[in-house]
Amino acid sequence: MKKIIILVILFGLLSGCVSLKKYNELQKELSDIKQKNEMTSKDARLLKQKNEALTQELQQSRQTAEFLYKAGTEFYDQKQYDRAMDHFEKLLDRFPANSLATQAREKIAEISALSSSKAGKILKAAEGARDLHSRIEIIDRGMNKAYLTREDVEQLSKKRDLYKSQEETNRHILVEDDPTQSQRVYRTTRPTIQRVGHDKSFQVEIYIVQHYAGKRDFRIKTRYTGDKWISYDVVTLRGENGTHAEIVCKYPEKLSNMIQERIYEWSDNDIEDEKVIKLSKAGTITVRFSGGYKYTFEMTEEQLHALREIVRKYQSLR
Repeated sequence: MKKIIILVILFGLLSGCVSLKKYNELQKELSDIKQKNEMTSKDARLLKQKNEALTQELQQSRQTAEFLYKAGTEFYDQKQYDRAMDHFEKLLDRFPANSLATQAREKIAEISALSSSKAGKILKAAEGARDLHSRIEIIDRGMNKAYLTREDVEQLSKKRDLYKSQEETNRHILVEDDPTQSQRVYRTTRPTIQRVGHDKSFQVEIYIVQHYAGKRDFRIKTRYTGDKWISYDVVTLRGENGTHAEIVCKYPEKLSNMIQERIYEWSDNDIEDEKVIKLSKAGTITVRFSGGYKYTFEMTEEQLHALREIVRKYQSLR
């Protein structure tokens, strides 16, 4: 009997342990669900806050886009194209997906077309002017008066710089008109004579001959003055960029004379146009007079300037 009572007590204890375990498990499960519900509620609040913030931001964006478009349109109607362009470009930059962006693009295209038309008229007027100074003034005046896009300003500025460069070049170019030969000769006014030693000097001058019909060519004048004959028959120009021009100086282009114990030798020859243009791009040019004796020297800065200006003049002629 005593054994039976002990077994009943043990069974009851074991049954109690199983129920407690299930209870604890249930409590944990309930706690997890409660925690998840709390997290879900928190997430929902955050999402609601974000949605409200985005809604407010979207409303502000719409209002800003509408303001930019309205202001840009007002400036456009007042022909204040620079301010109109600024507002339309800001709208596209900040709100590219806004429904007003398409209309802003159309307005920008209209302003660009107006600018392009004005730039074309300015260029046409400048090209119709007789002298370079007048062309520069026309571009300056046109750029100050009219609204122009950045692209059109750059285009006109490049043309103005070209005219300015040509004007500077022309200050050192002498034009000799020769109706008997139906041609004009363009020469540099810069010094082209270089002394070598105490008793010798050499001249190298490249110039342009343009026929009235339009054809133009480069020619080269060379000259030696000294106390002894060198009897040169070849002049070589070699640029540090690898360009090489060899001029054969023979009679009748090559002549010589002696006056009061001074020797004079000179020659006037054709030289290939393409080689002259390439030589003008060289940083240094070495000159060699070859004949009975050889003399080699480098062109001076003045001679290099003269060559480059003559080439620019050649390229500007029509």
